Amino acid sequence: MGTVGKVILGIIAAVVLVVILAVVGVVLWRQKGGGKEMAKAAIESAEKSEKDGREFGRNADNEKCVAEALQRDRRDSSMGAAIGTTIFFQGCLKTSKESPGFCTGVPKPTQIIDGPKWAREECRKRGAANDQFCPELMKKVEEHCYLKN
Repeated sequence: MGTVGKVILGIIAAVVLVVILAVVGVVLWRQKGGGKEMAKAAIESAEKSEKDGREFGRNADNEKCVAEALQRDRRDSSMGAAIGTTIFFQGCLKTSKESPGFCTGVPKPTQIIDGPKWAREECRKRGAANDQFCPELMKKVEEHCYLKN
């Protein structure tokens, strides 16, 4: 068998291995409930984050919601935690008292050039210039302020 034949045989073996692993993965996934448990846990986590945010917001103003969300992000910046923090933040803004001037100068969410500039500047002012999650929080501020008007 020549070199070309060996390469083709190697590729076929790799493809067969990937297919076998995929089949085993699907079988195991289905045996574990097809992801239902994971989905249920994600929904419960989101509901808890929303509830925690609303409760925190009842005794806070908008600025404290931002500070708490950034603090939570500093403690855990994983993707799962970032999602939970976003949901917490939205719940907090819904029930918190309006901070004087909180929405002053905040661009509309539709301002695709001014919005990101404003978000980066806000993150810098809040000591979170290098925080990758901070601009996402500032988008939520834009949405909150836009919906208030």
